[in-house]
Amino acid sequence: MKNWAEEKIEQIQAQLEGSNEKDLRFFRIAEFERMIRRTEELAPTCSECQKMKADIALIVAQIGEAIHQPGKPRRAYDRLIDRLARHQRKTHGFYPPYYFTYLYSFFGLLGGTALGALVWLGFVAQPVSYFLLTGSMLGLLAARIPGSRKDQQLRDRNKLL
Repeated sequence: MKNWAEEKIEQIQAQLEGSNEKDLRFFRIAEFERMIRRTEELAPTCSECQKMKADIALIVAQIGEAIHQPGKPRRAYDRLIDRLARHQRKTHGFYPPYYFTYLYSFFGLLGGTALGALVWLGFVAQPVSYFLLTGSMLGLLAARIPGSRKDQQLRDRNKLL
């Protein structure tokens, strides 16, 4: 006898058989299937995951319509997948690929640019673009390294969404 997650995944695959591969990637079907499996694994210890199983079952029943036609089913699917991702990230520590690389890079870019502007104030004779560009690139590189390491740790622990 199959478990709940495998039954739901088979229903999804049956409804989306013959669908455009580009649409399946756009609507994050593979990620949704991984989240269904994870919800099944975490449901015995997490009441929120247990509640989401009912929502997943409703969406799976109309997934074909949600993917192929805009309307209420598509909005419901989008809301559910976002809610699942947010819950699994905040409560269970699962993150999208390159999450920390992008996050740290953004803040490194901002910090480096601000530092470049502060250094420029000390050397007003030079054009500001040299300092801003240098500061932003150094900040970006300095932040990407720890972000990449943290993402690698997530991959090693199999904690990717």
